[in-house]
Amino acid sequence: MRNATTVLQNEEAKDRAATLRNRARLSANKNLLFWYRELYRDQFKDLPNPATLSILEVGSGTSPLKLFLPKVVTSDVLDLLCLTATTLTSWILSKTKALMLLR
Repeated sequence: MRNATTVLQNEEAKDRAATLRNRARLSANKNLLFWYRELYRDQFKDLPNPATLSILEVGSGTSPLKLFLPKVVTSDVLDLLCLTATTLTSWILSKTKALMLLR
């Protein structure tokens, strides 16, 4: 029988992988990104220049907010920065493609 630590580590790894997959899928969905951009414009419309503010997004997960406001500080309970070189490369390419689609 596996111990609780091993089970939790495996579950966290599965959650991390699913979150990264969902983030990549979202970054590739130009229609959904359009609506997120509209949502963020609406949310921040009363602020003079949100790009210059210190904004913390709690529980960022798959959120694309950082695509639109690069200086946003993101947080999550998962260690989403713990990527393999292959996953990191795929993630960067998906972000680059998403940004190119927004131009």
